[in-house]
Amino acid sequence: MGPTEPDAPGTGPDGGWSLRRLRLAFREWRRSRPFWAGLWCLLGGALIVFGPATAIRFVLVSGTIVSVGILVGVVVLLMGLFLWFLPQNRHIAGVLAIAFSIASFVTSNLGGFILGMALGVLGGAMGFAWTPRPAEAPPDTPGEPPSTQPAPPPAGQGWPPVDRP
Repeated sequence: MGPTEPDAPGTGPDGGWSLRRLRLAFREWRRSRPFWAGLWCLLGGALIVFGPATAIRFVLVSGTIVSVGILVGVVVLLMGLFLWFLPQNRHIAGVLAIAFSIASFVTSNLGGFILGMALGVLGGAMGFAWTPRPAEAPPDTPGEPPSTQPAPPPAGQGWPPVDRP
């Protein structure tokens, strides 16, 4: 038997994925989406839900404002999950997270004690502004680095401009 590489599947202590391989897979997943924006939205939504959810315990007949406060917080939580699992819809999820976070100021104990609203707005703005990493172009030929020469301009668009008769 030959030596096996340490990251090959089936070589971990449990016969499956090694801890290092799982960490690298999570890193790749995290970098391919607005991870931190979703995390801030999740934390902000949890803080927004916390206020009205504790009010239900003390108020025997919960009014509609308590239910609306919980619903607004749940929507901010969902927008955080959308940012994680549907990054192609990040613009609409970011705008909705911002809108519902601001609406929570009225519906949910000053927006989850202002901190929840701030985290929701921060996460929504980060999600809206996030752009995917560009794909790396393969080198021109194997074994050589890609050329650093700029591409020639299209015909008729050379620089400096040439006066033509």
